[in-house]
Amino acid sequence: MKNIIILINIIALAFLSCNKGFSQFEVSDLTCEYLKNPIGIDILAPRLSWKLTSGERGQKQTAYRVLVASSEAQLADNTGDLWDTGKIESGQSVHIEYNGKPLQSRMQCYWKVM
Repeated sequence: MKNIIILINIIALAFLSCNKGFSQFEVSDLTCEYLKNPIGIDILAPRLSWKLTSGERGQKQTAYRVLVASSEAQLADNTGDLWDTGKIESGQSVHIEYNGKPLQSRMQCYWKVM
């Protein structure tokens, strides 16, 4: 099996909200296969992870939406042409496995979490 190298650039993230109105979380430590801003990986379905912090006690993630795009412009327009999970009711923020369009060797991808 050929090694497939996928370039993944991690850019700024949007906000996460919880059920009690809008609480702003700070999203940090975005990783793809445990790496920050990897130049290349050899995984067909990379795992994405992030950490959350909030200035308010007791806040937690109740849902997320991951967008993966082939350009920064599409991502800025909230268009995940490669993958859009839609709203997922879950507190999980570790090892979210990519399940979008097949990734190609040397392909650059951009992602964010909402």
